Amino acid sequence: MCAAAGRRKNLDLQGDRKVKRQIRSMRGKLTCLGFVLGWIAFAVSGHSAEEEPAGKAQLQESLLWGDRWLVRDVTDYQRLSLGQCIRVALVNNLDIRSQRDALRSAEQDLRSARNFFDLKGTFSAEHRQDVYTPSVETGSVVVYDPVLQQYVTTAARTAVIDDDVTTLSLPVTQHIKTGGSITASPYLQESDYQRNQWASGINLGIRQPLLDGFGYDVSTADLRRTRLGLRRSEQSLDGAARVLVVQVVQDYYGILRTQKILEEQQEALQRAQSLLRAAQIRKEEGEVAELDVLRAELQVAQSENALIATRNTLRSRLTGFQLRLGVSPQQAVGIQAKEVEFEPTELHFDQLVDFALRHRHDLKNQELSLEQSRISLLTAKNRNLPNLDLTASYRFYDSHDDLDKVWDVDQGSVSLGVIFSMPLGDVSDDVLLQKARIGVDQAESALESLRREVISDIDNAVRQIETLENQIEVLQKNVEIAQEGFRLSQLSYEVGGLISSFDLAKAQEDLTSARTTYIAALIDYQIALAQLDLARGLDLVSLIEARAGTPLQ
Repeated sequence: MCAAAGRRKNLDLQGDRKVKRQIRSMRGKLTCLGFVLGWIAFAVSGHSAEEEPAGKAQLQESLLWGDRWLVRDVTDYQRLSLGQCIRVALVNNLDIRSQRDALRSAEQDLRSARNFFDLKGTFSAEHRQDVYTPSVETGSVVVYDPVLQQYVTTAARTAVIDDDVTTLSLPVTQHIKTGGSITASPYLQESDYQRNQWASGINLGIRQPLLDGFGYDVSTADLRRTRLGLRRSEQSLDGAARVLVVQVVQDYYGILRTQKILEEQQEALQRAQSLLRAAQIRKEEGEVAELDVLRAELQVAQSENALIATRNTLRSRLTGFQLRLGVSPQQAVGIQAKEVEFEPTELHFDQLVDFALRHRHDLKNQELSLEQSRISLLTAKNRNLPNLDLTASYRFYDSHDDLDKVWDVDQGSVSLGVIFSMPLGDVSDDVLLQKARIGVDQAESALESLRREVISDIDNAVRQIETLENQIEVLQKNVEIAQEGFRLSQLSYEVGGLISSFDLAKAQEDLTSARTTYIAALIDYQIALAQLDLARGLDLVSLIEARAGTPLQ
């Protein structure tokens, strides 16, 4: 009994030692896992700084995205106001839709670039069968003899080895902001050679560049370039929308000018027909010669010909306007006529230039392009450094013929290493560096050139407006003089016959020309104001409200 008690005590002590070893092993594993998880948390802590701009949601809900509420009040496409024309174009214009698609594509590029810093893994399952030829000598093995009901050792022999191996693995990788990466590769393997054999383990690895590829600026270069590309796409869409607004304004006023000229020509035709009737009556009474009647008939024919040409011009402008608005070719369009008013504008050149240099979308776009070029230069410089990587790995594993016991993984190994490499005779990285420097110089030159072009645009727009203001004052007086001249000429012709029908026709032409020129100047003035708003970089909403004359609801 004492011997049995001693054996039980020894077994208890052995069990306690085994439990303690398992506890120590588990503590070590948890400590290692906590270290790895802490490093991962630190490594990805800067990822939130790469969030999309806060104004993105506002852009999606704004005019840039052509929300359907913009055209909810458009019911009669043949009587469109200027504001309605602008909103219809922003919703339906095909070029703007293409710009929106480009922006959506840039968003997907950013999504792909950001995914580089996301935790990624691959689940894989593999089954293979290994068959060795009979020439392989197995040596002596331990097998179970069912007759003797015990394990026996066999003699050395050669035999065909047939082994089925099944492996499940889930390697995961986390790229970190210092330029390195952390990998974890857990696996489970079953082999039925002789009898079922299970193996499990996990490999933890860390790789950190110390020269080429080192640092936050280098590791996030592609992500930052892609973010800048997204902002450039946003600026391009914004700029295309502003240009479209001004184009719609130009087309709208072009149609309005043609309609006004058509009205003047219709009045001129009526005056010419009235003159012809008067000439025919006076010829029958013997007061004028046949030549006066012929001149009056010629005036009527010329007025009719001008009217036909203007009507054709109007149809052509309306067809082009359909394309600009992006509506169906079967959808007839027209504009709601409005009176063109003239109100002089006070302009301050220096203020306009300062505003334009801060708000022009093409300047912002070029500044973003310059920033992209500088990032490319940074990465090109880094690529010219030699490769020096620090590596570390920790592996713990175990194998057993019992699946429940294979998870103990009480075996492990640690390795540390340094990898150095430097290309010899390869000039490709240096070529990329020189090209990146040239790219920065080109981007800086393009930016400076664009700034000068902005100043020139403002100067041209201001001079155009000032010229039209002076012309409008003179043309308004010309209309008054032409109206009075035609009234006196008509009176002289009808009452006393003091002038010929040729002189009266000339007075009528002068009146028609004065009126059409005055109308054209008024409309050109409105177009010039829109071009100035575009040149100084007025934002889209303000541009629409200023040109349409009504606030957006």
